[in-house]
Amino acid sequence: MEDGKNKMQNKIKVIYEDNHIIVVEKIPNVPSQEDKTEDISMLSLVKEYLKEKYNKPR
Repeated sequence: MEDGKNKMQNKIKVIYEDNHIIVVEKIPNVPSQEDKTEDISMLSLVKEYLKEKYNKPR
């Protein structure tokens, strides 16, 4: 699943970002938030993107 997540992160298109908000283009067929299927969600992808970009531990 990590491989799929990494591939999806490379597809994230950031439209706008500042200290308070981030706007990304939603990837088709990716849920906005996690659900019982446990598929990769946009929320988890954006969180991971921010962790990596700013070297945050969480």
